Amino acid sequence: MDEAANIAPILVIGPILLPLAVAFLLPFVGLVARWMRVWVCIAAMLLTLVALAALVRPVFLEGRMLVYWLGGWQPVEGLPIGIGITIDAWALLIATVIAFVGLLALLHSVRYMAETSGRGAYYVLVMLLIASMIGFVITGDLFNQFIWLEVLSIAAFALTAFYYEERPGAEAAFKYLITNSLAALFILIALALLYMQTGALNLAHIALEFEATTAGVVAVGLLIGGYATKAALVPWHFWLPDAYTVAPAPIGGLFSGALSKVGIYGIGRTLFTLAPIAADDRDLIQGLLFAIAAMTMLVGGVQMLTQQSIKRILAFSSVSQMGYIVMGLALATPLALAAAGVHVVHHALVKAALFFAAGTVEERSGVRTLAQGGGLARRMPITFVFMLLAALSLSGMPFFSGFISKTMLEEAATAGGAAWMAGVAIVSSALTFAGMARLLWVVFFGSPDAAASADLQVEPVPPLALLAILLPVLLSLAIGLLPQWPVQQIAWPAAAALEQPQAYLDNVLKGQGDPVLPAHVEPAPSPLALDHMLVPLVVAAAGSLLAYASMPVRERRWRRVRPVFLIVRALKRWHSGLISDYALWNAFSTAVVLILFVLINF
Repeated sequence: MDEAANIAPILVIGPILLPLAVAFLLPFVGLVARWMRVWVCIAAMLLTLVALAALVRPVFLEGRMLVYWLGGWQPVEGLPIGIGITIDAWALLIATVIAFVGLLALLHSVRYMAETSGRGAYYVLVMLLIASMIGFVITGDLFNQFIWLEVLSIAAFALTAFYYEERPGAEAAFKYLITNSLAALFILIALALLYMQTGALNLAHIALEFEATTAGVVAVGLLIGGYATKAALVPWHFWLPDAYTVAPAPIGGLFSGALSKVGIYGIGRTLFTLAPIAADDRDLIQGLLFAIAAMTMLVGGVQMLTQQSIKRILAFSSVSQMGYIVMGLALATPLALAAAGVHVVHHALVKAALFFAAGTVEERSGVRTLAQGGGLARRMPITFVFMLLAALSLSGMPFFSGFISKTMLEEAATAGGAAWMAGVAIVSSALTFAGMARLLWVVFFGSPDAAASADLQVEPVPPLALLAILLPVLLSLAIGLLPQWPVQQIAWPAAAALEQPQAYLDNVLKGQGDPVLPAHVEPAPSPLALDHMLVPLVVAAAGSLLAYASMPVRERRWRRVRPVFLIVRALKRWHSGLISDYALWNAFSTAVVLILFVLINF
């Protein structure tokens, strides 16, 4: 029988319907009382999280897969003729992350947007963005995923351009529009090729009928290129730094914590469910993914050390962290996939907290760049402590979620014969530590300009803004101190959902299938184990030296270290700011993926 038959339908479709319905009702709410709009949104997100939490036991703990057919259009003799909502552990994990970060963004928006014009449109767009992200993740039909992706893109474009009166806002939105429209074109062509080959749009049906013909592998390559743009993997990442920098701070947190996970979900679902990699081709595809992961980690990390804008530093750290998740998907072992799941949660929590904290600094003190900062630790001590804790977690320090996910990834890489990738991850962590240490030291402890310091007025931080920062930091700390339950009961089932594509097909097409449970579960790394402490010590030591070398007053000394200077200058020129260059790199990178996929097929 259908696994969703004894689950209330509202629990399955509610995570889409609630934010979507509120988005359309908000204009009418505004006619009654404008101040109610944000509270209606917050209430809707709380109900959405309640609906998702109700699915934790059947999906994560019991291994059930929930399939709900809209309008009651059940498959006929295994042929899906309706639109299905499909929730397994991988989908539920990312949908819950999206909903939680969405709630935090709304909490932070209460005061941040209180005196900003256009609040009505802002909250409509936020709810549309959240609804479309969740819709993409839990929809089992590729064409409907594309529709949600377009709704997502429109909302994200408008939110990026929220401050369109300022040139950077309009320019960043245009870059987002062009690069992500190109990604949408890739995905649409892929859907057409898959439909021509299989006559299907349902993901499970396509997977059942999929053949590794030239058209089939080109379609898969196009999907990877399109989703890589959404996830901002290098070299599809150029739109991200500008978009994250100019958007309102709550939106920066929502983009970093949730929007990037949509692309990660699509890549995981494509490579493990739609077209699982054949054993003969695994090494070549893995090599390609390793190369993308390594470039993403290192380019993002190095760029953190050369930026002056606080948000831009955080934006490039988001780029870097996506590489860790792709590394887990590339390794494709149970431990690596579980580690990728933990890192999805870790990154969402920590980067949301950091962007919200950066927004609080900007709103309360007017500080946007390193040059404007200095001496804020005394004036904003609570915000500083929260940013410090989040930065330690981001760098993989003990007792935080980042330590758990990165340790698992490094162990998986070593066990999987890719110790060099573990080395890349450690180097990237050192770059992250250095970038965050540089930011925190200059902004909170540096010596501010005397005239600017005299004029600097720091207002008290609103309680809800602090709550939006405190909650994810506490959750990151809780995962780091007590990792066993979330890792074993959440991350490992999510990994099993990717590992067992046949169970996905059986549940969708036949209405029944084996429980999707991990074949085995390994304990999470202990936060107190001494044998795991060497890597964080190395990261902290190397990161501290790099931070010292990259302080603003010493950056000119990099010219004396010619290899470093050449790398920094090359990356600066690569990020030219020209939309034509960025579109070309998107197309070129996707073409390289297509060529490799076709060559592997032959």
